[in-house]
Amino acid sequence: MGAADPATDGTPRTRDLALSEPEVPGWNRYRDWHQQLDLATSAPTTEALAVLSASLAASRFTIKDATASGFVAKYVDWLAVLAQRLDWTTLRVQAEPRPGGALATVAVVAGGEHRSGQRRAAQGLSAAARELAHRGHAVQVGDWRSTPR
Repeated sequence: MGAADPATDGTPRTRDLALSEPEVPGWNRYRDWHQQLDLATSAPTTEALAVLSASLAASRFTIKDATASGFVAKYVDWLAVLAQRLDWTTLRVQAEPRPGGALATVAVVAGGEHRSGQRRAAQGLSAAARELAHRGHAVQVGDWRSTPR
């Protein structure tokens, strides 16, 4: 599936990562801190969640509240805290089975306005997409979009 222009047909854009090196961009921090991204894969739900969790943990996120359908990942920039500036990002990752694989939704639920958390989230999600593709699964990543508060 190629990229569709949301301005013309109203559907969100996606990138087919089987055709290119998987990369997930950061979100637009000035528009809205409540951003959401969908990652569709041919991997089973449990495998998709395990890869997402491991990749975010490798990007210095702490994984909490893990269940069979998702988890919460939190990043705190401790150097910023020592400099008396609070810099944190909390993501909620939920996945559900779909025909032929899983659909994972990643939502920024707290923080996220600082670049370090955005950068680490993008790195972790990109690593997860690459790992799933490396395992032979199809991966499609949508664009970040604003969600209601």
